[in-house]
This record gives sequence, C-alpha cells and structure tokens, in this order.
Amino acid sequence: MTWTFAARTFAPAFPPPADPLLAVVDHADGTGGTATVAGAEADAAISVQSWSAAEGASAGWIERGSRVGNGDVLVAPPLGDYWWRAVSATAGGQAVSNLVYHSLTDGSHALLYRILAAVKTRLLGLGLEGIEPPNVQICHLPWERALASVPPALPAVQIAPAEHATALNEGTNRQDDVEYAVQVVLIDTDPRRHPHAHLPRLARWRQRIARAFRSQRLAGVAEVYQCSVEANTVLDRTAWLREGLLVSALTLRFRSREARQ
Repeated sequence: MTWTFAARTFAPAFPPPADPLLAVVDHADGTGGTATVAGAEADAAISVQSWSAAEGASAGWIERGSRVGNGDVLVAPPLGDYWWRAVSATAGGQAVSNLVYHSLTDGSHALLYRILAAVKTRLLGLGLEGIEPPNVQICHLPWERALASVPPALPAVQIAPAEHATALNEGTNRQDDVEYAVQVVLIDTDPRRHPHAHLPRLARWRQRIARAFRSQRLAGVAEVYQCSVEANTVLDRTAWLREGLLVSALTLRFRSREARQ
C-alpha cells in the first residue's frame, strides 16, 4: 500500500527481517535429516538450502525444503556432506542464517570416515589459493598418488588416516574418549628456475589449515570435542630431491567422546 500527498508518493517502511538461526540433525538411517529454524518472524518465508562440494561449485545453493515461520523442515537430498543455510524473506527483505556443516548418512559410516569427510569439506570451505576442489581428495595413504606413474593434478591436498594414533584411557562410566589422527598433505610443483616461488603459498596453506582446526570442534561430527594440530613435516626433503615436489604435512588429532555400544 502507498499514499500520495501533493504529487509525492510514500511507501511504508518495513523493518529488515531478523537473522534466522539454523540447526541440522542427521536421521542416520538413509532418510535424510531435519533442519530446525528459529529466530525468524512468524510470517517469514523460509527456504532451507544446501551446498555440496561433490555437486560442484556451479550447482550453487539448492533449496531442499521450505516453510513459513520457525520450525522444522525435513530435508532429503542424496546422502553426503553438505553446508546448510536458511534464507528468511519478508516484506523488509532477506536475511541469511548461520552456516551449518552436517552430513546425511545411513548409519553405516564409521566415525573415522565421517571425520575424514568433514576435514575435506572444511578444507574446501577455506578456498585455498590455487587448489581446485577436485584436487582435494581422501586417500588410503598420504600422497600415494603423487608417487604413482600418473601424478595427480597439482597443487593438491590429500587427506588420509595417520599411521599412528595415541591411545586414550579417559572418559566417563558410560562413554570413552577416543583419538583419531588424520594427516593432511599439501603437494605442489617446484619451479626450479624460480627458487622459492611457491614457498610463500605453501606457508600460507599450512597457516590457514592450522588455524581452521586448532583447539576447535569439528563441524558436522558431534562426537568430536577437540582438535590439536601437529606441525609434522614442514617440507619433505626426499620428495623434493627425488620427485621435484614440494610436500608438506600436518597431523590433525581429533578427540571424541562416544558410547561403548
């Protein structure tokens, strides 16, 4: 509705919508999950959307469900690892919720694999300079493909279970504290004609990864309550001499609290 006085038109001013709050829960049975929206206006049109690295950046944010006002929205995209957000629309405009990372599973994935998948998604979210999303991979062994006859496209990040983890004798009378170790390996070419040309970029990658995980929980894996970062191999001398590669590794140690059964 508008009003006109002396050839001047006035439109009512609507306040901007409140930023909604989003939480996502995995049903863990193959049926999807539940997204819960709070903090929005009662008449706000809510769109729950997801983004998946597996679908590619070109897919963008895809709506998975909608409702009016606060409450639950059932979401059932293909099982996988997703970033989630809720977009609230009112007459005053649009507002976007907090970002939530959460996987949708069928209950068959062990906690270690869920941690590996969550680490991959977090690394993709960092948008590390020069590293294309397809080159961030979960592997059986760290940088095994870099030593194969057909090396991967570089630069790359490879994520693998670390060879050793520390046993923990902690917990409660019903739950145990368990540690899972993950090795993150950065691989880049070495432009021999321009010494140190890629070293600043490699150092930035290491710094950003360490800051993204150090002393934090792991988004999407509720059991993990703490992460520590070990410097590991800053620059692998053997890989540089034999393969002409810059290889740098960090070990992420995740502490989880989980039920015994």
